[in-house]
Amino acid sequence: MELRADLATDPVEVGRARSLVAARLLDLGVGDEVVEVIVLLVSELVTNAVRHAHAPIRLTLMTTADDVRVEVVDGDASRIPVLQETGLDQPGGRGLRLVDVLARSWGVSPDDAGKCVWFEVARSASAR
Repeated sequence: MELRADLATDPVEVGRARSLVAARLLDLGVGDEVVEVIVLLVSELVTNAVRHAHAPIRLTLMTTADDVRVEVVDGDASRIPVLQETGLDQPGGRGLRLVDVLARSWGVSPDDAGKCVWFEVARSASAR
């Protein structure tokens, strides 16, 4: 495990999560392009947890030689995120669509605390 952070259900935590993940990935030598994608996806998942879920929220970052995996666990097992079809005039609902397009894989699984929403991204931009 490269990073583990407990987050509050406060919108300011989205920015903190982005900063923590970006700093850790850069320390690990992950390229800027991949860091930008991961930070965007972290922002989407943490925003969803802050808006729609219950505390506690836990952010975990794990890396291998090939992949980066991010997990966001929250205390609400009853609200399972799903991909939505959104119109151009709708202000939200696109977060998981970004995750679906930009991540190598993603999913939702049960967790002792509630649910875990996770994604994996290739560590190298050329491996996408």
